[in-house]
Amino acid sequence: MSPFQLGSLESINDLNKRLPKPIKIYNFRPNIVVSGVDKPYGEDYWREIQIGDQVKLRWFRSCLR
Repeated sequence: MSPFQLGSLESINDLNKRLPKPIKIYNFRPNIVVSGVDKPYGEDYWREIQIGDQVKLRWFRSCLR
């Protein structure tokens, strides 16, 4: 088991609409950045992601970061 931090460009764009000064997604130090999510924060509900044919990542618990 290895931890990973995932974030989407849609989520950071939504957050930046609410902030006086935009921040970059890398401030959250994600290992994986995705785009094309249906709605901001949609990745919070994913329980499994697959990358290609070989890699499957499963959600275990959320990170408070």
